[in-house]
Amino acid sequence: MDEVRTCMICGKKFIQGKYKKRMKYCSAECRREARLMHMREKDDRDRARRAADNGMGDITTGKLDERLAEARARGMSYAELQKEKTIQKVRRGEL
Repeated sequence: MDEVRTCMICGKKFIQGKYKKRMKYCSAECRREARLMHMREKDDRDRARRAADNGMGDITTGKLDERLAEARARGMSYAELQKEKTIQKVRRGEL
């Protein structure tokens, strides 16, 4: 029995064939786009892992969330908080 499905990429309706129960996409173009999206996501995850390995782990370990919360609690933006911290380091002679 044929079933009407919605393409996961473009949202277009298509008929799923009797022998193709796993169809998710309406066309080869949408299948290619889904594959490219998957590859981009994998690249992003790999890039985040490499950044963590290179000492830039703040982004992936949740410290960024803590800094954002600190900035909000102090009534400023993240950029303003970072600027203030940089000025303090300069005054202490760390930079």
